[in-house]
Amino acid sequence: MKLGSQEFVHTKITAAKPCKRILGYDANALYLSTMLNDMPCRKEKVIDYEDPVLAATELKNAIINGKMFGFMKCKLATPKTLWTKFEEMPPIFVNREVLETAVPKEMLDYLTRTEWKRTTGKKLLGALEADEILLYTPLLRWYIEHGLELQAVYTTIEYQPGKILAWFVDEVTDARRMGDTDKEKAIFAELFKLLKTAVMEQ
Repeated sequence: MKLGSQEFVHTKITAAKPCKRILGYDANALYLSTMLNDMPCRKEKVIDYEDPVLAATELKNAIINGKMFGFMKCKLATPKTLWTKFEEMPPIFVNREVLETAVPKEMLDYLTRTEWKRTTGKKLLGALEADEILLYTPLLRWYIEHGLELQAVYTTIEYQPGKILAWFVDEVTDARRMGDTDKEKAIFAELFKLLKTAVMEQ
């Protein structure tokens, strides 16, 4: 079985670990469900903490219990006991500049052979830890529930949670169903599909 250039059984994840299954997902199907999630509403409340380590200890339960909603500038780390679990896909994503000293020799040799020039600037990188990263509390809750350590909280930006797009989800859903049952109204279903995609991409 092949998916693009990948072929299971023959494609290796590591030298001794063959790929056993390839799954493809259509993320567009998730658009409406994400619009039904709580979103930041009303005036924000910003707090800077003098003792970030103590703040992390005090706020951890509030994050897990959903009593703190908004954003946190924090320090997050994956304990070494979980490094093997996340070896194929590090859980944290950061924008960082990749120094040449961090580029493997094999890649530098490849660039030389192919006469490609190494570009500079920030790249989206997978990481096992990050400091002073701004995270949405529902995502931070996921990290904590999966074993990552909240080591410091520098700033919180708190909002009231609210489902502000439920009406739009209902409109799109009704239009799509109408197009499925009445082919003469299929154009309206396609129109609302485009509106949904446009809203998510803005």
